[in-house]
Amino acid sequence: MSTRYDYVLWSETDDEHGAWRFVLRSVDGQQVIEADENEPEIRGERLQLLAVVRGLEALDRPANVALVTRSRYLYRGMTYGLREWSTQGWMWESFGRMTPVKNADLWKRLDRAVKIHHVECRTPAAIRHVRHRERMKRQSLREAAGVGPSLWRKLTAGLRGLWQKASSVPSAELGNQQLVCE
Repeated sequence: MSTRYDYVLWSETDDEHGAWRFVLRSVDGQQVIEADENEPEIRGERLQLLAVVRGLEALDRPANVALVTRSRYLYRGMTYGLREWSTQGWMWESFGRMTPVKNADLWKRLDRAVKIHHVECRTPAAIRHVRHRERMKRQSLREAAGVGPSLWRKLTAGLRGLWQKASSVPSAELGNQQLVCE
């Protein structure tokens, strides 16, 4: 079952300058929230986590959010660690010893945000996989129609334009469907 998202959240950081930025875009394109700031004393994983926390905290009501991140730290923490850490008092087992979770203050803020919003973490690789699958579908349709790539692009460009004009679904929402990984 695929989730219908209300927002897509992208974040990026610049470790050299201690800068973070997030873009939170509604799938209907009606709302875009952007923020950025320099925090020269913060670097690396903490900066990545801070950008996402600030993005989720910018939402004023519960929402379904697709978080797109390149950060393995963030992705793995949200996918595998967050639930476990919160039930274990923000500790994790390392070589047989319970150790405090790094950046626990920000993970706690993220945990609160995840309890308010439905957040699914996606990686650009997962999005590329879905786009590749769509390209393969288009290619098989083109081959079945027996036309070359250039003629196919001309035919489908005209149809795509007509379909989008006639459709009541905003084009931003069509892009959102690429985020759903089955």
